[in-house]
Amino acid sequence: MVTRKSLAAIAALTLATVIPAAAQSKPGSQVQAFTVDGISVIMSPADNPLVSVIIGLEGGLASGETDNPALAAFTSDLITSSGSAKYPKETYRRILSETSTTINGGGDYRGTNMTMTSTLRSFDKAWDVLASLVLSPEYDANEYRNIAQRRVAEVQHRWNNPEGYAFIIADSLTKLGNTILGRSTRESDVEAVTIPMMQQYQKAITERSRMIVVVVGNVAPEDIKRKLQAFSKLPQGKYKPVIVPAVQMTSVPKVEIVDRKIPTTYVSGVFAGPRANDPDYWPLQIGLSHLGNTMFEEIRTKRNLSYAPQAYLTSTLGATRGVVAVNSVSPDSASVIMLAELEKMRRGDFSEKDLEKSKQVFITRYYMGQMTNSGLANSLYGTQRNAGDWRRTYSIDAINAVNKASVQRALAKYARNLQIGIVGQKGKISDQKYLFHE
Repeated sequence: MVTRKSLAAIAALTLATVIPAAAQSKPGSQVQAFTVDGISVIMSPADNPLVSVIIGLEGGLASGETDNPALAAFTSDLITSSGSAKYPKETYRRILSETSTTINGGGDYRGTNMTMTSTLRSFDKAWDVLASLVLSPEYDANEYRNIAQRRVAEVQHRWNNPEGYAFIIADSLTKLGNTILGRSTRESDVEAVTIPMMQQYQKAITERSRMIVVVVGNVAPEDIKRKLQAFSKLPQGKYKPVIVPAVQMTSVPKVEIVDRKIPTTYVSGVFAGPRANDPDYWPLQIGLSHLGNTMFEEIRTKRNLSYAPQAYLTSTLGATRGVVAVNSVSPDSASVIMLAELEKMRRGDFSEKDLEKSKQVFITRYYMGQMTNSGLANSLYGTQRNAGDWRRTYSIDAINAVNKASVQRALAKYARNLQIGIVGQKGKISDQKYLFHE
């Protein structure tokens, strides 16, 4: 069985195979970024016969095009399930099957996106299909009903999963007061979405100034520039990127418990972190990764109190939060150790050598996530939107610069006044043991 310790031991060996030689010397040096008729384009080559594309359209809850947080993702999902005027649903699905092409829709509080992966041989046809979804989308009524039912069920399921519920409680407490991120999707939001609402919203955001196109594959920039001429008749628009307000650090710790008669208790602690483009981002990311390894050793390996203790940094549109979590039949005991290990890291009670091992494991996983065309495309797209510069996708220098002093400083600054969400038997929980001030 591969353990966290063995991962650290093999990290140095695997890293050389994960990062291509060219990327080791000049990460991102082959990426090109340019504009075509106001459309932002990011292109990266790939040494394989696949092409991955993302076409994003900015605009949504964050910039005022809608006050419904469910609308963007629902709209993109429906369009990529329905086809277009040029390629009606049955034709659309047949072409995807025949060309081994996948197209999916997504969305968030700041816009929608359509992602496509095709073979290089089928790329011209696949691109034409994808472009048609932007230019002349269809909204199939049957697909609308199916997706609505699935999305309502997903919202309802959040409260049925105790682990996810504990995180939602803690995360919501942390985001209270944030004008954008504090607005969660409710069942009533999904039910309020109509096809005419989607059509109006999609029309409003289909402008060239709102478009971000990412292409990862062995495709010439001149080819993409020609293909983008299909969008030249779209309105230019005057969209400016919206910065989602950062999550503010809380002034007092809180513990909120949902009493459920279940054998295992689920505990999540959340605190506000820096923005994704802040100098403290990588120290906190690496520090929490190391804390997760330490918690695994102390809570699971040594004491068998929790199957999967966790510590990590999560991000929503560039606004980060630190998370620590355990699930246990002895929640008081497991949580005391979890918070004690967090406090030890805030004080600097950890070794530079152990931190370096955790950092190498993190680097390996970081680059493994970018090994596929779609993985790299998502990284470039997300980094451009959330950190303001696609170059931050290639952050090996910043990661390597993380050391014990920077990790301790970041944790001391941000890991305080945790907001704790607990789902489990209230009788097993001693509230005071979960209060983490600083």
